[in-house]
Amino acid sequence: MVNAIEVIYEEDVFKPLKRINLPEGTRCVVIIEEDIDDVVAKVDELIKRKGITIKDDPLEILIGGRR
Repeated sequence: MVNAIEVIYEEDVFKPLKRINLPEGTRCVVIIEEDIDDVVAKVDELIKRKGITIKDDPLEILIGGRR
């Protein structure tokens, strides 16, 4: 079974933000993924700090490359 749930890490324990229905003792794998808004903010800050100018829309370039 694959199920994505949001958790918060507190006091060395991953705690689900919503109730989950799993039997006690069930083993699971946790994949750590940064919040996309945080990643975008970091990239935006880096672009500004480095003085990078983006002339083309990166999404359009990506989509065009996939066609």
